[in-house]
Amino acid sequence: MCAHIVLPKGNNIGYHAHSEDAELYYILRGEATVVEDGKTYILHAGDAVFTSQGSAHSISNNSENDVEFFAFILN
Repeated sequence: MCAHIVLPKGNNIGYHAHSEDAELYYILRGEATVVEDGKTYILHAGDAVFTSQGSAHSISNNSENDVEFFAFILN
């Protein structure tokens, strides 16, 4: 599955586990804060992060502008 997501400032997709699949975020615009397995990453346009099966993550927009990204769910 592929989803095109626009995350307004102050919003997030809460911390969740991927027990039976994996997920890749590819940032198109803005600055996103990703927490994966307790580690925090700041991502910008052109950055990607892969969360493997068995791991957990969240993505937040703590900036003043929208964050636009693709989320790919991989089975």
